[in-house]
Amino acid sequence: MKKFSEKEFFTQNEHFSFRLRNLYLENKVQFYQLADYLPNPIYINKIESCDHIYFSDSFFSYGKEIENLFEFGGKYLPSISEPFLLEKAKKKAREFQKTNDHNSICNFLQCVSLNNTMTHYLTNKALIDNEISLNTTLFPDQMGVLSKLFNSIVPEHKNCMLFWQRFQSLTKQEKVILQLVVNGANNKQVGEHLFISKHTVITHRKNIYKKLDATSLADLIKFSMVLELL
Repeated sequence: MKKFSEKEFFTQNEHFSFRLRNLYLENKVQFYQLADYLPNPIYINKIESCDHIYFSDSFFSYGKEIENLFEFGGKYLPSISEPFLLEKAKKKAREFQKTNDHNSICNFLQCVSLNNTMTHYLTNKALIDNEISLNTTLFPDQMGVLSKLFNSIVPEHKNCMLFWQRFQSLTKQEKVILQLVVNGANNKQVGEHLFISKHTVITHRKNIYKKLDATSLADLIKFSMVLELL
């Protein structure tokens, strides 16, 4: 089995979070079934209040603090969190929300008391809509287990991580244009949809091709299929 470097693993984890978010939008029943199967905790929370509307079962095994967090919501979080990292995470989440880019992932480090022990973990956040977000958490001791799961649940494509990194180099508008183009929209239709000129669309398309190292529409379609953008 292929062994991931640390950078590759975190990139793969970001893409996996993105695909979980898409699964939630497309088929909630399958999402909840998969979330209950995964060992790394997953939760959905309200963006403004930080109150939680869903915790995967695995999260509750981390201690009484998690049960209290689910019951009492965002107001309980400061009592178990390292203050500096909490404020930094909140600031990054607020900035991420302002971008309103539903095709990106925001990640930040957190440290909370679990079974009375301060524990660090990484959170990946994806916007579901303007009110709620999907969050996946990654604890240091889970890397080996999750590497195996990535290969069993989502077989590794040799270009998958590279494509994901290139996709994240696009601006929010370029991501929208990419999805319109691979779904058959011409320059005029893209311009009308986004209220921009045809010339601006052409400029964006050139930038997209350059950033994705693509030379044809077929390349863009292949790229989108690998990342499940279609």
